[in-house]
Amino acid sequence: HAARGASQLHRFLQPPPIALGLGLSFTRCLRGQMCLTVGVHFFVGTLRLRRRLTPALGPKSMGATYRFIAAPSESSEVLGWFRSLPCPPEEVPNKHGTTLYFKELGPLAYDVDGRIDSKSSPVATVFLPQVRRGSLWTVGEVHFLATPLRQQFPPLHRISSAFSRWLATLPCVYTNKRQDNEFSYYLEGSVKNFDAPVYAFGSGLSALQSGRYFVGERDNDRVLDSLCKALRLRGFQCADA
Repeated sequence: HAARGASQLHRFLQPPPIALGLGLSFTRCLRGQMCLTVGVHFFVGTLRLRRRLTPALGPKSMGATYRFIAAPSESSEVLGWFRSLPCPPEEVPNKHGTTLYFKELGPLAYDVDGRIDSKSSPVATVFLPQVRRGSLWTVGEVHFLATPLRQQFPPLHRISSAFSRWLATLPCVYTNKRQDNEFSYYLEGSVKNFDAPVYAFGSGLSALQSGRYFVGERDNDRVLDSLCKALRLRGFQCADA
């Protein structure tokens, strides 16, 4: 029966060419678990129908990322929010930011290099705003990367959702869902390449209004070199690397 089922599935996914003059393509999800993608391809006047089964990915399958801007020199309101939780996380400094370990939710998992595996551990990672090239500020980020977040750590998913609601009380200064973003001109590097909206604390909003430029937390020297060269044409000076 297993061999017969495999054979039938193979024939379903690889039907023979069809001599028709119509083409279409669409995707339909089956029972929320798999998606059926149907596409039409032309081969020298012959129409070939190909079907492909793919996993149906949704919000429950991924973690969550949040972004914010604030003055790098001020005490972090983001870390303050996490510290005010009934069971505040343990703060573990890492190379670029801070790992927040919610130890009540389970043990840490490690990868083959001995680093914390954020996709399998009850943690959040915070990257606070930094100063780059003397005058550029980075956009802060908070990542809940456990996957799937809700199924692995339900309490951590609730913390993520509560943080999202709190952050959303601030002014949203950029989202790719909105065509007109007032401060888009000052968001450079990779800032506009990601889906997560950018919210502004008071110091961040004041900086935008005064003409401060912001870059992505992971923008490397090559990106910054190119950006600073372009900004000089606008009369904005960066410090040397």
